[in-house]
Amino acid sequence: MAAKTAQIVYVSNIATQRKAAGMTQRELAIALEMTEASVQNWESGRAGVTHLQRIVALCELLDCPVESLVEIVPAATDDAEITYISHIKACRKARGLKQRQVALSLQITERTVKAWEKGDMGLEAIAKIIQLCDIFQCPIQDLIQPLKSKVTK
Repeated sequence: MAAKTAQIVYVSNIATQRKAAGMTQRELAIALEMTEASVQNWESGRAGVTHLQRIVALCELLDCPVESLVEIVPAATDDAEITYISHIKACRKARGLKQRQVALSLQITERTVKAWEKGDMGLEAIAKIIQLCDIFQCPIQDLIQPLKSKVTK
């Protein structure tokens, strides 16, 4: 018989933070340069909560604030794009962790960790999370909250 483990289920706390900041979904969407539907999906938990949960876990594992993970480099000209520089590898190495250890802790693949470190994936989403924390003046942990424990086999 397989052992049962408790898994914490998280819910989005973004709506609470947005309302505390006195913002509408539309205002938040404009500030983040994303669609209002994306904000609605984050708030309802239809999208983004799992990603937020992983980023929170990554910050806790690396013992660093979310702002340390990605550097946002403003566009040099109006027609140029914003670029993102990953500092995840430096944070990981400073903690003496291997990519495999990070992957196992976050229940993701090593390929995902490598992609984050190279800047091939996920940096724009992390940058949006950094912007959310700046707008709401809160740590990343305040964007999600544990709802309940779910027992899995």
